[in-house]
Amino acid sequence: MNRSVQAHLHGGPLDGTVRPAPMEADGRPAERIEFDHRGDGGVWYVEYRRTRDTDQGWHFEATGNQERADEE
Repeated sequence: MNRSVQAHLHGGPLDGTVRPAPMEADGRPAERIEFDHRGDGGVWYVEYRRTRDTDQGWHFEATGNQERADEE
């Protein structure tokens, strides 16, 4: 059973959005997660770092790392 939590994203191109983030065995999302974003020039993977848990869900801050999906 895959469970997820609400990830509130701060900074970067996804600032202000909420995305589902899969939970790990300890009940928390991963410390760093890449979310996909369709922007200028195609699809990008944008890295976010877990910062805190609130009653509304987990909050993540953009790390500044992103790469085009087709460059993998």
